[in-house]
Amino acid sequence: GSDYVHESKLYSSFMDAVSAKGLEVQYPAVGTMYVLGDAEFEVLAPQTVSSTDGNNNSVVIRLINDEDSFLFTGDAEYASEKEMCASGMDLNCDVLVLGHHGSATSTSWDFLAQTVPTWAVISCGANNYGHPNAETMEKMESMDIEIFRTDLQGTIVADSSGAGITWNTQPCQDYSSGDGEYRSYDEEEQKYSAQSGDENAQSGNQAAEPSASG
Repeated sequence: GSDYVHESKLYSSFMDAVSAKGLEVQYPAVGTMYVLGDAEFEVLAPQTVSSTDGNNNSVVIRLINDEDSFLFTGDAEYASEKEMCASGMDLNCDVLVLGHHGSATSTSWDFLAQTVPTWAVISCGANNYGHPNAETMEKMESMDIEIFRTDLQGTIVADSSGAGITWNTQPCQDYSSGDGEYRSYDEEEQKYSAQSGDENAQSGNQAAEPSASG
């Protein structure tokens, strides 16, 4: 188990619900496979669970439906991405859901080099963090990755037949940054080189939903 505790209301309500139903929180081991309908997914992270680092505690999974693959990163940042890249596991995917709402602290070049997605989904809403970050969007554009954004397009649905993926809307191809101030982030130093104002607004999220058929 983990001694990690988050102070958010969402975390508290989740733990209360688990307790009320007499259940126990489980921490899936990296490499564990689960069946989901006709598909299956593998746990890629976290390799370690920190008592303080909530974002890098995110469970990252790679969902495989025959020839189609999706990688869901939660709020995982560079540290988690680095561990995944060094693990030797297959990170290649058709669809990458960008970590931490497309922030500056996620989606490193090394991670993109191993995932090589055709499409990227950015789950974010109006915020003053600057999500998605300008540098992250520049990476998307430079690699010709087609993008979907919940802040501009609402709920995104991907339908996987196992032999191809269809969407409920077309990629928006809007590579602009979010509505916060531009902030540069040093991947090696893992710190901001220019800090914006107070981060006092939460990123609003809409759904990025996969579905498997066939």
